[in-house]
Amino acid sequence: MNLESIVVAIIVWICVSGFYSLVELYARRRERIAIIEKFGDKFDPSLLYGKSSGFSGLDLGKSFSALKAGCLLLGLGLGLLVGLLISTALISKGYDVDNWQNRNMLFSVAYSSSVLLFGGAGLIAAFVIENKMRNKEKQE
Repeated sequence: MNLESIVVAIIVWICVSGFYSLVELYARRRERIAIIEKFGDKFDPSLLYGKSSGFSGLDLGKSFSALKAGCLLLGLGLGLLVGLLISTALISKGYDVDNWQNRNMLFSVAYSSSVLLFGGAGLIAAFVIENKMRNKEKQE
């Protein structure tokens, strides 16, 4: 692979993605116009925020993406910390593997498993918090 073939591939990718973006833009515009024509005079903006029985499941007023991202990052950070503590404890206990590859694999498994475990726990915590907040809102 030489540089010219990479440049050609990048230029083709840019052209195709630009063309796709334009087609998608016009298609979305036509869909929006069709929806507006379908609703006509019956459209009420309160329908979009779940205040009406028509779209009660659709709640655009609240977004929990910051909570999810925060819990995920907190979980990943805790996972890295626990992985560091596990590998430090293994080294301080005198756990020495003769083969460098086995030792490297052991520490990488400690890091990756704890990061995945705590990252998943963070997402589960975000889900539980989100459900509690929504249930509290429904009761009020």
